[in-house]
Amino acid sequence: MNKIFITIICFLLAIPLGVNGQTQQSLIGFQDIPWGSSVQAVKVKFPQVKPYDACKNAVGISEKSAKEGFAKQNMNCVSYSIEKYSIDEVNFNLVFHFDASNILNNVTVGKYVSGVDSISMSECNSAFVKLNDLLRYKYGAGQQSSGDLYGYMSLGFQNLEAKVWVLGPTQLYLSNASSNPKAPDLCWVNLSYGPSRQSNASKL
Repeated sequence: MNKIFITIICFLLAIPLGVNGQTQQSLIGFQDIPWGSSVQAVKVKFPQVKPYDACKNAVGISEKSAKEGFAKQNMNCVSYSIEKYSIDEVNFNLVFHFDASNILNNVTVGKYVSGVDSISMSECNSAFVKLNDLLRYKYGAGQQSSGDLYGYMSLGFQNLEAKVWVLGPTQLYLSNASSNPKAPDLCWVNLSYGPSRQSNASKL
């Protein structure tokens, strides 16, 4: 079976909470790199990043079809990543995603979770709990979300838990998808950083 699913997991530093368990902290992007930054700005902060062309390496579809799909989403086929982004002695894959204009609009930090890779479902679920605890400590409880941002249900997953934190111009989306009859040993834990609707609304 082709590896389709990537687990997204993120490193967070703990800070004190504000009033009523919420913080007033505002994130401008990821690791002080603002949304809308260039590839060069990312390389200055993370000089070890390497390009990856998702269209040329597409599985199951042609490069042309992949490019058309990315174009419809206003996304660039080429992302920049660090294969071994060490967090608490665990290596993750850090990926910077750019839009069609080649400006930064999303960041994910992840690890593939699958029985094939000898990572158990319990480890997958505990990763979600740990991330949720870290986020709650740092940013407050967040809001439960019914939105299926990544289309998990269309991929066959039956259980989805998701939460959202809006921190000024940045939105964090944490989700845990499991119970997929098509791939019972897979679980997807995802934490992504991206521009918030609040940020977009400020331009109106």
